[in-house]
Amino acid sequence: CNTLQHTATHCKTMSTGMLFDEPHLYIFAGANIPVGELSDMWKFNVAQATPERTTAFGENFLKAIANEDATIELDARTLFNTPIPECSSDFVVEFQSLQTSAFILGSVIKTQLPDRCKYTVQFNIRSIGLFKMTISTMGQTILGSPSELNVRPGRTNDAMSTAVGEGLSGCTAGLTCTFTILTRDVTGNQGKGGDEVRVILTGPCIKPLEDPITQILQECGGPDSVTATHQDSKDGSFGVSYTITATGNYSVHVKFRGSDDHIGGSPFLTLIVANAIEPSLSWIYGPGLTYSEAGLSSKFFVQTRDMFGNNISFMGADAITPIFWDDSA
Repeated sequence: CNTLQHTATHCKTMSTGMLFDEPHLYIFAGANIPVGELSDMWKFNVAQATPERTTAFGENFLKAIANEDATIELDARTLFNTPIPECSSDFVVEFQSLQTSAFILGSVIKTQLPDRCKYTVQFNIRSIGLFKMTISTMGQTILGSPSELNVRPGRTNDAMSTAVGEGLSGCTAGLTCTFTILTRDVTGNQGKGGDEVRVILTGPCIKPLEDPITQILQECGGPDSVTATHQDSKDGSFGVSYTITATGNYSVHVKFRGSDDHIGGSPFLTLIVANAIEPSLSWIYGPGLTYSEAGLSSKFFVQTRDMFGNNISFMGADAITPIFWDDSA
């Protein structure tokens, strides 16, 4: 039955057949064909990508680094599993966070090559975590989509990183003081660990901490320096500990990778106070120790010290009990 010559309303039932009219391929089977129409037929564009044949690949297909440009490639294929010859297909690439409401679209770059069209997906995700990556064309997802993308923290940024903990503001002489360093990348994501960390305490301060004109806290030079120890927790945090026996104000300097740049808030200023009273190292002085007159007030002074010889100036009179006795008998 020739549809171009047939003038009747219907023709006989046909067996399976194909008709190619570039770029379309028509496939029909057992169809009743009215004049000029194929009522039971499938139409395919053989120059466009077929979702079931197209795949994605590349280094960033499963993992990426936050705040860094990433790419994946699309192997766009026709119905016959051959590379599509021209850039006639469009793709939509979506990234949806599985932990938050973050959502971004990838940018699809088309490059016409002599024998095919090359598709490159470019994206840059600022937050870390797991993302569902969906790639579709003509409203259908490609083979293997959706897939899961793991976005890891970017390079540690000095200014965005900081430290927290009691050991940054004060401690007691001779005790182990601690605080925690929290590494961050440029957008504030907590780091992944592995950084080279330097923590140095200098002091005690030999000049006022506050500039008398600007009222800005200054670094404490001091005669001594102590290098603190640290432990990498492998999650972007570092536990830091130090022990100092001399009282006074100290500066806590925290830096990365041999850089001269401090982390956020560094240098921190911390006060080391004296430990408990050590009687054997404390001493008393004053005229009231050797002479006094009946009915008159006399006085002497007690300078308490701790086990490291630090003068204690904050415990008050309640920590001292004077005892008097008469040994003239």
